[in-house]
Amino acid sequence: MGNEKISINPISGVCNTTFDLAPLLANWTPDRYFWYIPCGSVSQLQDDLQAPYIVKSEKPPTAGGNAQFSTYFMARDQSNSFIDFIFANGKIISYKEFFNPNDYSNLTVTFPPGTGNIIINYNTGMSYLMTYGEPKITNKSYSDGKVSLMGQNFFNSPDHLNITLDGKDIKSLITSVNHDLIVFKRDIITAEKFAINITVDGINLIASTGNIVFAPTISKISSIPNKGGPITITGTWLFITNPNATVAVDIKMGTIPCKNPRSPDSNGTVLICDIPPGNGSEGRLVPSITINSIPNEMTSVYFEYAVPTVTHYTQQGDKFSFQGESFGTQAI
Repeated sequence: MGNEKISINPISGVCNTTFDLAPLLANWTPDRYFWYIPCGSVSQLQDDLQAPYIVKSEKPPTAGGNAQFSTYFMARDQSNSFIDFIFANGKIISYKEFFNPNDYSNLTVTFPPGTGNIIINYNTGMSYLMTYGEPKITNKSYSDGKVSLMGQNFFNSPDHLNITLDGKDIKSLITSVNHDLIVFKRDIITAEKFAINITVDGINLIASTGNIVFAPTISKISSIPNKGGPITITGTWLFITNPNATVAVDIKMGTIPCKNPRSPDSNGTVLICDIPPGNGSEGRLVPSITINSIPNEMTSVYFEYAVPTVTHYTQQGDKFSFQGESFGTQAI
């Protein structure tokens, strides 16, 4: 296609100058070559500068899929790269590859499902080391004595997986595992937090995602006349009776302490405490429950003393007497 003269800025050097060709790579195609004329001898034979090179890459998911590679001169032609083999966990794997036709520095490789370390051999002798994606926990849930961890890159076989809870091996408690879900047995009836660590063929969990918290939740609070008394809080992770350990509990409605907490429901869905009398001016109070230093999740539920209720009244001349509930403790 002929020679095209280009100008690029040197990075360093005078005679032995270093140039940055990266800005030109997006417009490069496999049928084009860069040449240079060595310093001080314009009649000297021109040399080919191109050398395939992988700059950086994404990590493929354990479920398999695409990973993007940023490369220099990796296109052997418009359909194939200079990759010779790809190994995963020591075995040659099958893969697919394609380039962005508008940018031959952008290579996409489609990996099969897998785990562990990856070695890419290319250009007859060069190697690029990478791994499948790290395990990551994005959410959790609980039902019927089982904890579910949702996330990424768990693979689909417990044979490749190690998992600990607060440093204790719980692999034997796993009931199912897939690329995006791990389920294991554990009874949770009170607020609890623990640290999960997962490794998949030596690839560690993204540590910041391993702190699991089941915080108290509040779905309903009963009302009560402003003379005070027991109120019932309904939610989850509210069980506080533990014969083997002290459970620290703090309950407030707004700034009003609710004392003498007890949990009659062994499933941890009900908590009862005693609130003092109100004076009729409290309005809506935001509840807060802290169990073993774990505060409740945000809630739209509030507590309010019952509205005044008149059950009977009498009149003597210009004076009326009312009987009922929730009139408050002071004149308005």
